[in-house]
Formats: sequence, C-alpha cells, structure tokens
Amino acid sequence: MRCPRVRACFRRLALRVPSLRVDLAVGDPAQFPAARDFAYTTDDARPIRVVINPALERESAERISGVLRHELAHALLMARGDSDHSERAADRLAEVAFGKRIRYDARLLVQTTDPYARWGRRPKTLPP
Repeated sequence: MRCPRVRACFRRLALRVPSLRVDLAVGDPAQFPAARDFAYTTDDARPIRVVINPALERESAERISGVLRHELAHALLMARGDSDHSERAADRLAEVAFGKRIRYDARLLVQTTDPYARWGRRPKTLPP
C-alpha cells in the first residue's frame, strides 16, 4: 500500500525540520497488533525510520497529523542521542517543533491534532 495521504503529511511535516534525516516506511499490518498501534520510530539503522501501519491511511487527517508529529518528535530525540525518552517527552517536543498541541482521542487513545479531542495530554492510563 502506498498511503499517499500519510506520505504527503509526512513530507509537509519533515520540511519543518530540514536537518533531520528520517525515512518513512509502510510496515506489515502484523507488526501492529493492537487497534491503537499506528506507527513506531526506530533508530536501529540510519537514517532513522518511522514505520507506519497501512491502516493509518484510512484515519482522519487530524489523526494522521497527530501520529506523525509524535513519531517525528521521537526521531528528533533519537537524532540528538536520546533513545531512552518517554512518550510524554515526544508529545512535548512535537508541540514545540510543530506548533500544535498533541491531544488524545477517546476512542483509541491515539494522538490527534483535533482541537475537540477528549484529552489535552497523554492519558495516565497509557505508559508514560
């Protein structure tokens, strides 16, 4: 699957951090066992890679943007040598780097930029 909506959003966001070398890859759906698993970021090789679940393509523009902002923040932290950071640290950096608050929706507890999403910060029921 090509995921054109996700790729277009990724390109737009990556332009905001031109010094970051990061690739986007579409993973196998089997890599994402939970309904809320849409992406992960790995620095096992260079450049750093954001791997997405192809199901992300069918989600709202706000969810795509929120997930990618969060994952690109992971990539920024990894590029700085901080591979052992928290999910909350990624959310905070995403807000600073991309200028929009990361929120969490009520349905899947997944990142979104929807201003009407239920939680304005990472819910305490999720790992930090």
